[in-house]
Amino acid sequence: MSKAVQRVEGFTPSKMEKFLHRLDMWKIRYFHKLGQKQLFQKLSNTYSRILTFCRLLYLPKIWGGFKTLSALCVLVIICSGINHQMIKHEKRKALVTDYNFSQIETETPTCLVGQIEDMSSGKCVWRTKYFSFGMNSEIEKAGLDATVERSKNATENKNYQLAVALLEPLVHRGYPAAQYHLATMYNEGLGVQENQQSADFLYTFAAKQGHPEAQFELARKITEDCETKCPNIQTAIKYYTNAANSGIDIASEELARIYLEGVGVPKDSELAIKWISKAAEANLVKSQRVLGELYYYGRIIERNFEKAFYWIEKAALGGDPRAAFQVGTMYMNGVGVEKDEKKSVELVWISAVEGFIKGQTVIGMTFLDKNFGPNDELRGLMWLHMASESGSEQAREFLTNALNDVSGETYKVAKVLAKECDEKELCGIPPWYSDDNFIETTL
Repeated sequence: MSKAVQRVEGFTPSKMEKFLHRLDMWKIRYFHKLGQKQLFQKLSNTYSRILTFCRLLYLPKIWGGFKTLSALCVLVIICSGINHQMIKHEKRKALVTDYNFSQIETETPTCLVGQIEDMSSGKCVWRTKYFSFGMNSEIEKAGLDATVERSKNATENKNYQLAVALLEPLVHRGYPAAQYHLATMYNEGLGVQENQQSADFLYTFAAKQGHPEAQFELARKITEDCETKCPNIQTAIKYYTNAANSGIDIASEELARIYLEGVGVPKDSELAIKWISKAAEANLVKSQRVLGELYYYGRIIERNFEKAFYWIEKAALGGDPRAAFQVGTMYMNGVGVEKDEKKSVELVWISAVEGFIKGQTVIGMTFLDKNFGPNDELRGLMWLHMASESGSEQAREFLTNALNDVSGETYKVAKVLAKECDEKELCGIPPWYSDDNFIETTL
């Protein structure tokens, strides 16, 4: 067999396809770019008429006898392939030109922040993937937490675009801290449209991964409308307990409330005292006051006035107006502490300024009592008027009796003072600032 025949026989159909493909690419980049399309089409059409005959000659057994004609057939096949590819290219161009891209935008779903598009269904879904760390878990966690913190700072500065850009990749990876922060954004409508369903999903998934703040928030949502009945209370208790043991102190207070009031479960004095003591020791003011009241009245625990005074005073120092009033009455009556009338008045006055109605009533009565305390008729009327306006029947009754002994002009001034106290917090000089707190002052 001649070398020419060997060369032609070696030019197999698979190699031919590769060769044609390279020519196609070259043609599209060069000839079409130069505007030689029509010339090339005419050239290829000339050979297309004998294309069928050439393909018949492309048989290894008879190839050697038609060397010249075979070479011509190769050229015809090449041109035909180029022509075919050029026509396909033009059709594609027309298809792209005529296609309505608005249809794509309409059919493509608009996913919420944090969602991904499911390629199989074409719908937006939340990625339910549990996060797992790599080899260097501590370093990776520090980096991820730093990114979430940057997102939080951006949210506080109302740079929501940056906040979302930082969060979304981490949410796609299933990082619970990122899920929790995005849930908070959805819950409060920060940078995204408020969406409680999305918030609940993200809280739930972060909680399942053990994120303590998400666990607390989800438990709070479960119990916020519960009274005696609460269908999912066991789930809430589980999440509250995990959160409390992870350092979320307010979760201890919520557990105490559940067992103290019997929310969805039978009342349990032992567990109530356990959790409220833990919350009080964590300096939660409300828990300190309630624990002190339990000791004061001897409810579910042995009465102890000294412990009652200890916890109620801590709550008062923490800014609880009701606790300030209660400590004031304990000083007045010498219960759990040595009697001190001046200190009593001071604390009751503080509770009144903070808006505690009972404190306003008592301090008003004290100021009008000419036999006790810092007598100040005008301020006494002011406090009684404020308490009466807030709904205190005791204050209204006492004010009615007091107005029998004062002029209408005096009461008008008292109402002006009450308005200034309520709106501008100008409630007069504290009793203990006077040179002599217990002197009679009149209009």
